[in-house]
Amino acid sequence: MKGFIWDLITPTEDGQTRELQNHLGLSAPVPRGRKGKKVKTQTSSFDIQKAEWLRKYNPEQLLQDEGYKKHIKHHCNKVLLRVRMLYYLKQEVIGSECQKVFDGVDASDIDVSVPEPDHSEVPAEWWDFDADKSLLIGVFKHGYEKYNTIRADPALCFLE
Repeated sequence: MKGFIWDLITPTEDGQTRELQNHLGLSAPVPRGRKGKKVKTQTSSFDIQKAEWLRKYNPEQLLQDEGYKKHIKHHCNKVLLRVRMLYYLKQEVIGSECQKVFDGVDASDIDVSVPEPDHSEVPAEWWDFDADKSLLIGVFKHGYEKYNTIRADPALCFLE
């Protein structure tokens, strides 16, 4: 997880965002709780000694409020997992259709790669492929747990 986040936030020489390579995606388990199993980590191209931008924007200097630091430490794994999942939602599911999502194109006109369900129970009788597709697009567009906003989006299937 640490290697993934460092690679995600480290700017390239020309200041552009980088295309992440050699990350296992969501197939690599994320330890949960305090005693999660150690997972073999991936090597990162990030070298903390060479990070000029990190010295300029040192988190220890920027985050002076102890209450906020405690809050971040308490919730950081959940936030980092969400960042990682949003990255893979963009890369593996939404792909090149990203701009269409933000332009408000109807979900039925967006070609995304929706994974097949594992024979799970559907949350409602009416739930189908379009609902899965709309939920993935809605989470990418509006964020996690923004269910009312996702439900009210006219580009998704939930208003029907």
